[in-house]
Amino acid sequence: MDQSLADRLVQQELLEQTLNEAKERGKIPGSMQSMIDNLYFKDPIISWKKELRHIIGSIPCPYKKTMRVKNRRQPNRADILGRVNDRKINVAVCVDTSGSVSDDELKYFFNELFNIIKDVKTEVTLIQCDASVTSCDKIKDKSDVKKVKINGRGGTCFEPAFKYIKEEIPKMDKPSVVIYFTDGYGESEINLKYKPAEAEILWILTGYDNNLSVKTPAFINKVRLLNIENKKYL
Repeated sequence: MDQSLADRLVQQELLEQTLNEAKERGKIPGSMQSMIDNLYFKDPIISWKKELRHIIGSIPCPYKKTMRVKNRRQPNRADILGRVNDRKINVAVCVDTSGSVSDDELKYFFNELFNIIKDVKTEVTLIQCDASVTSCDKIKDKSDVKKVKINGRGGTCFEPAFKYIKEEIPKMDKPSVVIYFTDGYGESEINLKYKPAEAEILWILTGYDNNLSVKTPAFINKVRLLNIENKKYL
């Protein structure tokens, strides 16, 4: 027996509702690749020199050997190298490119990334992620930011970015700081095994309130608000 038009419409509506709910839970990745229209770069809302200096101060500081200073224990031995603090840090920037993030929010995210490169002069690993990691690029200078294509626009899930950092990034490039730009809406729990070792995690959320869905304590020690409407950082 043929289905009535009403029955088919109900089934179609249920199918669309199921797909939308799956996207909201972060189950469906997107496949759109595009440039952000009218992307331009201006002064950042965040003072990245100040913010990263504060974060770096809480990171265990490695040392490197050098002939420029004397060994503290044996200053009269010219053949024994001294040590200096090695403050070079690796930064991973994760950008939420899911469908819930507006084009305007993405513009501000990439503007802040542009200014991280400009002000801090560090190499950045850029990870784009919606329900899955859609791309990973090395950003070495400002011109690299202008070439980035946006990948994704599907559902939202934060864990894949941390899993990628843990399993795919070589040991020598492991980040000391992970900066995650997002509107905050994703899953509530992230598996602890994907917590980056000895890395500070800084969440940058758009809006007025801390609406980060993640509740796993190890992942949420630093949350800041990027109020793009009033150009304020809270």
